[in-house]
Amino acid sequence: MAICLSFLSNPTLSVLADEKSELNSLPSKHMVLMDYNSGRILYQKDADSKIYPASTTKTWTAFCVLKKCKDVNEIIEIKDMPPIEGSSMYLENGEKFTVLELLNALLIHSANDVAFVLARHFGNGDANNFIKFMNEEAAKYGALHTHFNNPHGLPDEDHYTTAIDMVNLSRVAYGNDIIKKIVSTKQISFKKSENCKLDRQLYNSNKFLSSLNNIEYKGKLVPIKYTIVDGIKTGYTDDAGNCLVSTAKKNSSRLICGVFGAPGGALYHDSRTLLDYGFDNFKSVTIFSKKDLDGKKNIKFAKPSSVKFSVANDYTIILPKNENPDKKNYKIKYNFSNLKLPIKKVALDDRYRAIHRLMRFIESENECCIGCGLCEKICISNCIRMETSLADDGRKKVENYSINLGRCIYCGFCADVCPELAIVHGKEYENTAEQRSYFGQKQDLLTPIDELKDQVVFQGSGSLRQDADDLVKKTPNYYDVDLQREDTKEKNV
Repeated sequence: MAICLSFLSNPTLSVLADEKSELNSLPSKHMVLMDYNSGRILYQKDADSKIYPASTTKTWTAFCVLKKCKDVNEIIEIKDMPPIEGSSMYLENGEKFTVLELLNALLIHSANDVAFVLARHFGNGDANNFIKFMNEEAAKYGALHTHFNNPHGLPDEDHYTTAIDMVNLSRVAYGNDIIKKIVSTKQISFKKSENCKLDRQLYNSNKFLSSLNNIEYKGKLVPIKYTIVDGIKTGYTDDAGNCLVSTAKKNSSRLICGVFGAPGGALYHDSRTLLDYGFDNFKSVTIFSKKDLDGKKNIKFAKPSSVKFSVANDYTIILPKNENPDKKNYKIKYNFSNLKLPIKKVALDDRYRAIHRLMRFIESENECCIGCGLCEKICISNCIRMETSLADDGRKKVENYSINLGRCIYCGFCADVCPELAIVHGKEYENTAEQRSYFGQKQDLLTPIDELKDQVVFQGSGSLRQDADDLVKKTPNYYDVDLQREDTKEKNV
């Protein structure tokens, strides 16, 4: 299980002024460069202004689909397709594709019709339900200046974001292994078949991955294809301009870069300039390795009483290359407040709402309880008290047995562990509010002798199955009763 950690530190980041001035002069309107591992922003330009994200939206669409999808091999049939403008897979009614196939078309070919199909399917027939979910999830990850109004990014005044928000959301989505693999894929094909009416060859719109063309970069012609780049998503509309969120890894560092509102011909130049600036001037340093960040957390009133935890990744920071961290300045503070632990409440049935009963052997009138004390030991609310002594025959005798009904939480553990099925929860007692006002003494819990013929063996905790007696290890009490039965049989004969 992965947990959230809060690390206390005070590193400083220095930026080379000349290179920052060069970045400011790039023609793209909105830009962000972020360290992928730490989320630290290394450079930004007008990154908080309202912008239109165009098809970079689809990265978040894919992430939200995978949050809802239980099986990526689930088949979706295409039907009742409305006309949708822009880039398309040209889906036809009657075709069938898996969720994974549609995600490939969504992120590789930027298919708007696929975005609608997925949103409608995972919105329970209404794409608006899914769009609402996209916004709820975005807010959870801190994108408070973002509002999605469609799943594909086509122009809409109520569909907006900021450069920082979009890079943050893309960083979150890239953490999904399925998305990570798809956005690095150069092309995908769909062959004509019973479920697919057309042959389709779809190419990734991200030119960093496979373009054969060149751009002018730092006074030279260099290929647009940049081998260190392995994602993420392009976008374009007239209102948004050219957009690209890209990520690249070099040595131990991974950066994520967002360029929005780029004029024609500037998109890949400006994106590469940002990425190279980051790799040339910064380095990643591992402060804590994930193998050293694990432990155990105790949980009250739970079974088991503790859970083991570990973190998903190393804790790394980004620093200027000429700086070295002092690891003594970093401390670990575990924060469980927002962590959903893998525990759940036990469903309550009748036996949890009822008072305890101590059982007798009907044939012999002897108490079933042998004084083993397991019920007292397992009681998590510390409400059971048992007093025992040694009887004349050398066997343990239960002198007193009491239950503090004001403390009892009716968990049923005492009945679960009783080896003699001596303690149960009687279903006829339903008003626990009255029961909590007094102590249950042994004489109150045991069936009176004159009412023994009416004693009921309850099906539930303490009597799990009809043949339970045959599976329980026999005790001296049992043998006494058994011998009495044999004597009775002989007399009757």
